[in-house]
Amino acid sequence: MKKKFKIFLIAAFIACVVCTFIFYPFMCTDLHLKIYFAQDSAYTECSLYYATTDAPNMSDDKLLYADMTSGKADLILSKELCSNLTGLRLDFTEAENLICINRIELCSGGFVRKTFDASQFFGEENIAATNDISSLQNADIITYIGIDGNDPYIMFDSNVVQECNDAYSHYTGTKAFICFFVVAAVLLARKKIYTL
Repeated sequence: MKKKFKIFLIAAFIACVVCTFIFYPFMCTDLHLKIYFAQDSAYTECSLYYATTDAPNMSDDKLLYADMTSGKADLILSKELCSNLTGLRLDFTEAENLICINRIELCSGGFVRKTFDASQFFGEENIAATNDISSLQNADIITYIGIDGNDPYIMFDSNVVQECNDAYSHYTGTKAFICFFVVAAVLLARKKIYTL
């Protein structure tokens, strides 16, 4: 009876350690907000202002410029912002034609964490304010944005901000796989299948 209780305690201790390792959010990686433009879109650069719990006002020291390659804009939100974002504002440069966006990806930890159709991401319920935007129309999965003025931007609602906060990767899946691999290796080793 004592032996079974001892085995139970050891198993419970190991289970607690494994669960703590997997679910404790001690690791976090940068978040990539990727904006994919349609082929017929006017080429435009974009940037992103952000606000945090510690610094609620958007200013030039909280401005990110997009890496514009392969028909997409890649905006990198540092891992230090994880769970601290309170506001996001997407700024565009002037464009002669409509800007056409077909999808948004939130990537972290080397994986696409969330994908949105542009019409979903730029839905009316997700936009808090706009400036110098002459039109914003969602058609099917594409969003068409018309620019009118020198300071065009879209301020997002708290729903989008929370989606970004939630998309940061803490490597939970990777840590779970490591634990599974170690446990499987130990169990298989005990069965002595590795011996010749």
